[in-house]
Amino acid sequence: MKSFSFQLNRRGLITLLMAMLFALPAFSQKMAVQGTVIDENGEPIIGASVVDSKTKAGTATDFDGNFVLNVDKNAVLQVTYVGYKTQNVNVDGRNKLTVKLQTNSVVLNEVVAIGYGTVKKEDATGAISTLKPDEIEAGLATSAQDLLVGAAPGVVVTSNGGQPEGGATIRIRGGASLNATNDPLIVIDGVPMDTKGTLGSSNPLSFVSPENIENMTILKDASATAIYGSRASNGVIIITTKKGQKGRPQINFTANAYVNTPRNYVNMMTGDEFRSFINNYYGAESAQAQALGTYNTNWQKEILRTSVSHDYSLGIGGTVGCLPYRVSLAYTGNNGIIKTSKMDRVTLGVNLTPKFFDDLLAVNLNLKGAYVANRFYDGSALGNSIGFNPTLPVKNPDGNAFNGWTTYVNTSVAGPNDPGASINTLKALNPVALIQDYDSRSKVWQSIGNLQLDLAMPFLRDLHANLNLGYDYSKSDVTNITGANSPMAWKGGYTIKNSDGSTSIIHDGAETTKFEWQEKYNLLLDFYLNYKKNVKSINSNFDITGGYSWQKFHRIGHDYSYATSGEYAGEKYQGVATNYSGSQNQLVSFFGRVNYGFKDKYLFEANIRTDGSSRFAKGHKWGVFPSFSAAWRISEEGFMKNLGFVDNLKLRASWGQTGNERIDAFMYLPQYNTSNVVMNGSLVSAVYQKKMANPDVTWETVEQTNIGLDFGFLNNTIYGELDWYSKDTKDILLALGIPHFIGLDAPEQNAGVVRNSGVEAMVGFRKTFGEFTFNTSFNLAYNKNEWIDRGGDDKNISGYNIQTIGSPLNAFYIYQADGLIANEQELEEYRAKYKSDPRGMSDLHAGDVKLVDTNNDGTIDPDDRQIFASNIPKFTYGWNISGEYKGFDLSLLFQGSSGANRMMYGEWIEGPSYEAFTGVHFRDRWTEENQNGNAEMPRLEAANNRNASTYNSFFLKKTNYLRLKNAQLGYTFSKDIRDKLRITKLRLYVSGSNLLTFSSLYQGLDPEGKSDRINDFPPLKIVNFGVNIIF
Repeated sequence: MKSFSFQLNRRGLITLLMAMLFALPAFSQKMAVQGTVIDENGEPIIGASVVDSKTKAGTATDFDGNFVLNVDKNAVLQVTYVGYKTQNVNVDGRNKLTVKLQTNSVVLNEVVAIGYGTVKKEDATGAISTLKPDEIEAGLATSAQDLLVGAAPGVVVTSNGGQPEGGATIRIRGGASLNATNDPLIVIDGVPMDTKGTLGSSNPLSFVSPENIENMTILKDASATAIYGSRASNGVIIITTKKGQKGRPQINFTANAYVNTPRNYVNMMTGDEFRSFINNYYGAESAQAQALGTYNTNWQKEILRTSVSHDYSLGIGGTVGCLPYRVSLAYTGNNGIIKTSKMDRVTLGVNLTPKFFDDLLAVNLNLKGAYVANRFYDGSALGNSIGFNPTLPVKNPDGNAFNGWTTYVNTSVAGPNDPGASINTLKALNPVALIQDYDSRSKVWQSIGNLQLDLAMPFLRDLHANLNLGYDYSKSDVTNITGANSPMAWKGGYTIKNSDGSTSIIHDGAETTKFEWQEKYNLLLDFYLNYKKNVKSINSNFDITGGYSWQKFHRIGHDYSYATSGEYAGEKYQGVATNYSGSQNQLVSFFGRVNYGFKDKYLFEANIRTDGSSRFAKGHKWGVFPSFSAAWRISEEGFMKNLGFVDNLKLRASWGQTGNERIDAFMYLPQYNTSNVVMNGSLVSAVYQKKMANPDVTWETVEQTNIGLDFGFLNNTIYGELDWYSKDTKDILLALGIPHFIGLDAPEQNAGVVRNSGVEAMVGFRKTFGEFTFNTSFNLAYNKNEWIDRGGDDKNISGYNIQTIGSPLNAFYIYQADGLIANEQELEEYRAKYKSDPRGMSDLHAGDVKLVDTNNDGTIDPDDRQIFASNIPKFTYGWNISGEYKGFDLSLLFQGSSGANRMMYGEWIEGPSYEAFTGVHFRDRWTEENQNGNAEMPRLEAANNRNASTYNSFFLKKTNYLRLKNAQLGYTFSKDIRDKLRITKLRLYVSGSNLLTFSSLYQGLDPEGKSDRINDFPPLKIVNFGVNIIF
């Protein structure tokens, strides 16, 4: 028994020892791995998932991006985080790891904002573009719309010159309306903005600092925009600002200093060149030559300057108790390149996002405010700077009645004894006087905010009730002062009221003031229910939304003018009564949306919105706007699984209708006006009807069809999208003719149809090569704009523009030119060939423009006029290039367009006082010595230049261009240096805007300009130095 016992114990001991020996390697391979997960800039990633790919044991990173996990020494860790590429890391016996995740440019936009909710990008069935501005892009932008330039196909952002406030015109897939707005709807944190004319401010987005924008979503087709109904016919831009995050407080500070210079100047003659020109053209003894001065004044440089501007942005975010918060404060001081112009802006934003009741109730409170102070300039100063005599001084050294400013009186230049009342009102005014003796300032207070409550029902957590209460408020004061004894004061004068009630215009050089005031507010109430459910048993996803919306728009204002110096100073002599204006309207809406997905492959969406607007008469107040869309995720099909390089392939199709009710209020009522008339020998004020009523006026409706393809290959290294669309704007308001004997203006009628159709494409490539990351994307859009129907008014001609079926909006309708009549022989041949010419055959000379008889009837007459492309570009494109290497980053943005024309009229052909010609383009003109049929300009004539006023293609120029819009070089300091400085991030950068422009237009003219006159602010060349610090 004892022996057996020993044997058993021995066997047990041997067994135990063998088990321990086999187990030792396993015990020895388990180890605690400590690591940190960071992004490409060295920032810690909070909440990244770290999983042992074999045992599936895992953890998440903390607030500093750190993790600890017990794994085998040969384990492979799978590190994932939304918006970044999954990375597999071999432990290889290391107990400390640093994992840098690379952003995935496609997955980064996985969840995008849409109307009344969000959707995964991969599940979107509409045409949607998303932008997530990072600190590189934000450093290049002084205003929110700058982030859109060249970033998405079909989105055209045209800067309103280089004004300090940075306004711009935004078009999504072209414009169509003549009387309603063509601007897209802009929604900021759930609140639709009123972008219609804030007095004293040219930029409705001025109070949104680019550094505070989390993402921007652009909704293009009807399926994406229909949920917004009658305000979404021109597309929707949804801006979501940054929110508070859980964790320790984070302070983000950015500072920028800008050096602004005119990109270039219009190339004009110097004073010496102009004197030589006049002497040669008119003769040295002529009256024109005798009126010349001895100076060399560059009038452009007298009103333009190099300026220095700066902005600062501070954001603080974190959590206090259970309250996530973010507070932002920004200041911009922008000095314009036109002397005296400037803008100061202060913005403040507060965001609170607490959750209560076990996260059943989510609260989102947003408050934003801004104070903007502008100083403007007289818009005619730019045109006058290229049209004023360069041989004259800025000021008369002997003085004069016009504060010394060089000014024309009668037919000569004012001297010290010439009275102010003798000013020549037909001559151009001194451009320096226009900016120095004119003081226009505005003060604008703006605020937008909302309180959003989202409640998940305790009995059914997939069902949410959402209440959104919002407002949009602004108040403006504008004061315009014309200085005493300035040329403008003597020329314009002012009106006073006489004791008998009549009015008189006084020209005594007195200082005048015009005061303008405006207040507007919009109120919003949205309530909707949303139910989301993934029913795995039938492989289906449901997302159903239904709700109600109420909006009120209120606007009031007034303005008045009076003399503030001289004999009639004071408001009691105010000759023109105070003008009061005001309007209000309401919009009531019911909306619904159903999203259905089957097997994550077959996606369907239906939207409907019914809007009721007070802008229309009874019987026309309500409009119904439906949309339908579907998508097929081809990449999820079984037959695609063997194609490992295909990550995403989705086919989309949609159809829908939206409306446009943003027209003038009460167009269905008669329009009345007032006028002074004499009755019984006394002057009295009378009211009369000016315009007929149209009780049937109703919505403009946009019907749009879209077919698109999204793709991503090689782990989304190559990605892109392709869309075709056809967008018909129907029931466009047109003022169709009525019989003249009625004696009233014609009312607008819903009669026109304009079609915008085209193709949009975007393709991108992103790849990491060791420590170098390269990213590039190119987008291209083609848009064809044309009239389809004009309600019987098939050929409406105004000047050199025409509106007719088959042509684009504002197409040019002009004679076709074929160079110049080079000499007397060609002149005789021209007269013998044609029976008549609109300029008069007997008045034609060698050097005049040669017009083409396009219908070959032997007569040059209006029937020969041809339609030429308008100033709307057919092609727009943008190219982004960026690279990062060991802390350095470089980004470039090229942007341009082609297929548009611009009529070179106004100052370009007139010159100063409409008689002299100062542009260098007149050097290559037809003369007796230069009998060149291909000269750049025809022979010279005075103001009534028949070659130009007989509108023809000789003066029509293409505005194709390619511009290096932005360039930036930055450096982010390494973690070792940041740790020593006890900061999370430190980045320095230098950037430039409008550095290069390649254009078919003349030097100094902005190819994005639309006007035939040179009255736009010239584009800026900006060099920026900035720093971004995160504590």
